[in-house]
Amino acid sequence: QTHIHTFDIYLSTMKIQSNSIQPTTLLQLFLTVAASLLTLRLGAGLAAWRTANRLEKPAYTVVRRLPSAPSTHRRCQVEVRKYEPYLIAETTIDESSMRKAGSLGFGRCAGYIFGKNQPRQSKTNNEEPEAMA
Repeated sequence: QTHIHTFDIYLSTMKIQSNSIQPTTLLQLFLTVAASLLTLRLGAGLAAWRTANRLEKPAYTVVRRLPSAPSTHRRCQVEVRKYEPYLIAETTIDESSMRKAGSLGFGRCAGYIFGKNQPRQSKTNNEEPEAMA
């Protein structure tokens, strides 16, 4: 019976503590968590944007700028560009799942970029001409 009595006291202490939380405290906690999550999301978005702007981009020259249409309210010009030659690694995937196709395609392109496009060196060099006597 001593253990049951101790458990009852513990439960009644918990009830007192749970009733003492004020609604304004819960609101402050909610707002703090929401503001923290929003800050993290905005920070991650800013980091992704900065990374994307630092990526290598092909060099180009602007050949001509076309004026914006009079019906548009904002100023947006179209640029006709001439790009310098550059290399692209691409592959064709026959897969209906976009997730699988993306994974397979990325793997193939990454393999090509990191050297899987080079022929493997054999341990014995069979390509040397044999000496004729």
